[in-house]
Amino acid sequence: MLDAGPSTTVTELAFGAGFTHLGRFSETYRKAYGETPNETLARSRKSSRRGKPRKGPP
Repeated sequence: MLDAGPSTTVTELAFGAGFTHLGRFSETYRKAYGETPNETLARSRKSSRRGKPRKGPP
């Protein structure tokens, strides 16, 4: 998830991971990583614009 391109969506990532129900993906992701997929993508995009190393879930 942290290596997702600037136009990659949570839907694309969920389907790519084999999920067909976005709510289940979000729930599973949040339980595993402590934040929603949208939060991870937003943080990833923000840090990649700054050129800083990214931390957190993949």
